[in-house]
Amino acid sequence: MLAHRLALAAVLATAAPAAADPIFLNQGWDAPTRAAFYTMPQGSHVVPYAWALALERADAAEPLLSPATIDRLRYLPGEKDAKLNPDGLPVGFMKDVDRTGKAWLGVNCAGCHTGEITFQGKRVRVDGAPGLGDLFGLIDGLLASLKATGKDDAKFNRFAAKVVGPAGDGAALRKELAAFTAEFDAFATRSRPVHPGGPGRMDAFSVLYNEMLGTIPGLPANYRTPAAPVSYPFLWLAPRLDWVQWNGSVQDPIARNLGEVVAVFGRTKMTAAGGKFDFDTSMRTRNLYELEQIVSRLQPPAWPDAVLGKIDAEKAKRGAAVYAREKCATCHFEKAPYPLTAPNAAGKQYIRTTQTPLKEVDTDPRMASDFVNRTAKTGAYAPLVGGRAEAPAPELFFYALIALTESELAKLNLTPAETAAYNGYRAPVLPTTDYLLGYKTGPLPGMWATAPYLHNGSVPSLYQLLLPPEKRVKEFWVGNREFDPREVGHRYDRAAGGFRFDTTLSGNGNDGHAYGTAITDAERWDLIEYLKSF
Repeated sequence: MLAHRLALAAVLATAAPAAADPIFLNQGWDAPTRAAFYTMPQGSHVVPYAWALALERADAAEPLLSPATIDRLRYLPGEKDAKLNPDGLPVGFMKDVDRTGKAWLGVNCAGCHTGEITFQGKRVRVDGAPGLGDLFGLIDGLLASLKATGKDDAKFNRFAAKVVGPAGDGAALRKELAAFTAEFDAFATRSRPVHPGGPGRMDAFSVLYNEMLGTIPGLPANYRTPAAPVSYPFLWLAPRLDWVQWNGSVQDPIARNLGEVVAVFGRTKMTAAGGKFDFDTSMRTRNLYELEQIVSRLQPPAWPDAVLGKIDAEKAKRGAAVYAREKCATCHFEKAPYPLTAPNAAGKQYIRTTQTPLKEVDTDPRMASDFVNRTAKTGAYAPLVGGRAEAPAPELFFYALIALTESELAKLNLTPAETAAYNGYRAPVLPTTDYLLGYKTGPLPGMWATAPYLHNGSVPSLYQLLLPPEKRVKEFWVGNREFDPREVGHRYDRAAGGFRFDTTLSGNGNDGHAYGTAITDAERWDLIEYLKSF
């Protein structure tokens, strides 16, 4: 716990917000599309909206959502808009009014999947790229604020004045605050990782398991402590891939997106009777479908040579020869058109990915093995697995997620054609254990904008990734948006407000992926120049 508080303190250290307006790359979106992606609610309810605006930091009278605090947590400032963002919330945060009329602070996929780099005073926005937002830093900061507000009368009085006003029922508000704090504390406790993930990472898979297999069916025995944080993946091409997630565990897009809401502040109650399941959720399924359509139009970002300098054509040409000689395209098809799967029953084809077994890729196994090597009590879910009292967690999760998806889609009264579109024209498939014990690879367009590298973000730059594993840095700092166009990645030297990434910790290993590393340093720089062109 002390280590986590120290890490959070590092994240909350002073960091000056960038002043320049961002440069938006040409990725196939116009301004209204981008604004919709940044502000569309998905049903992830963090805290009552009026509270979010009224809460202060635990250790100061500064508003919890002040620009300085948001920057310290590495979220991106949002553009104030009278209709879409009247309170100037960060990118990916919004006001979400539920079916009862209650307003919540919401968050959507843009909060974690919107990147930004800075270089020599310029800001470059990369939509769909991994962000540096510290989600668990936000969770811990919010929890500390809630607790401090409940204990400190002066804080509470300022809070109550903003939420209910001088004539409001302060006693009722204090009771509601205490109940919500206890609920949020329980969520934070079961979601808190063994060691902090830091900016741009979260063990979302373990949190999802905990909520889907533990909280929703009321089975706390199924909780496990998260221990394998992963980086937020990039989104471009994702709707066209045959499998997604780091371990290639999901195909159906609406199921994947509903699962995201389960893990990220979604509110779900389940009733089960006679083998039938009904889920009462906060999820905005139509919006999730629309967000998926927006992402399907997102194009990979081209190297911004006007900001970062032109690619050296001669070096890139030599790098292309190295790429071919080292057979990198065996897993990473370099340029479109990408290889496609055979047409499925709906006549649709998808970009074919490659699943590389753990023993072959040899990168940190913790995420993939934790996903597979876990069993769960079935409880009310038992009819989904033939009445068994216990089942492998991936199997139980798969059938529970399908039941949730079917429940949510049934509420929309869709036509068969619409249902097929929501499912991405795919039938549910349960991956085998052998398949899940590996990591997915595929095309890498725009890879220059996706540092740090490997599934767990354990390698800070392309140069470091192309070094033999034993020569890679074992400790580096995360949180600096300043870009290094030579090594290709964020600067990773120590800086104010940075997070120390220790690759010796379980789940943080930077070994493996030794492909293409037995080359000369000159060839390494040539290869990097070629990779910039992806």
